Amino acid sequence: MALTVSWSKADKISVSGKVTMTNKWTGGLPLIGGAETSVAVEIASGADWTTTNGTSSTTSQTAEYRAVLPPKSKRMITLTLFEQKANIPYTSKMFLTYEAELYNFLRYSDNALNGHPSNRPYYLSKFGGKDGLNGAQDLLSQYLNPATSRWDWPWATNQYSRGTIEHYIGSIAKRKFKQQFTGVFTAVDSTAYIITAGPAQPLTAQALTARSASLGAAASAGIQYRVVSGDLKDVPGKLKNLRFSVGKPQSAPSAAPPLR
Repeated sequence: MALTVSWSKADKISVSGKVTMTNKWTGGLPLIGGAETSVAVEIASGADWTTTNGTSSTTSQTAEYRAVLPPKSKRMITLTLFEQKANIPYTSKMFLTYEAELYNFLRYSDNALNGHPSNRPYYLSKFGGKDGLNGAQDLLSQYLNPATSRWDWPWATNQYSRGTIEHYIGSIAKRKFKQQFTGVFTAVDSTAYIITAGPAQPLTAQALTARSASLGAAASAGIQYRVVSGDLKDVPGKLKNLRFSVGKPQSAPSAAPPLR
């Protein structure tokens, strides 16, 4: 039989109060030039957003029942197919990443931009949004690879000491912003089954006579079965190709040698 399972998952992220995430540092970091600088990201109270995805798949399954059936006996075997739906709430946590754009004028002197312009130009500095890096990762990458950066990192480390620069970069790059979110995992139109069997019951003489008359030559074919009740029709979108078959286990091969 072929079973079709559909599922969907909805993530809802919401905040009950205003959330403000701030990166703040002091000490006149040369690439920015201020004595005290902060970058804040604010999520308003009651803000929420939802993402939903899902899929549908069809799988083939075989329900099998094995038992020893004494000769001239019968057993009622019941296969129950049922539809199930599940709504499973869950709570998880996520870490937020960000990109940063800083726009302002540079110092007349002692600014760390390559070339060290002295005309106090306005400059837009961007961190993140390229090569798959977020803002903090891009800042660290530029420090570790100064040849690809517009900032004069060797000059900055000589001016402010390597330990100071790495302390501030580390405090930015290692900081994590964590937010809790909730969602519901929904299994829609999922189908499952169970098999139950009653005890073996001896066939009465009357039942044996009636069975032989109705089956004729087929009565000697071994195990016989008939569907007592049930609907074998396909259920669109849920169940199809429901079939029954009965068989006997294969005899184990003889351990005796073929030739003596």
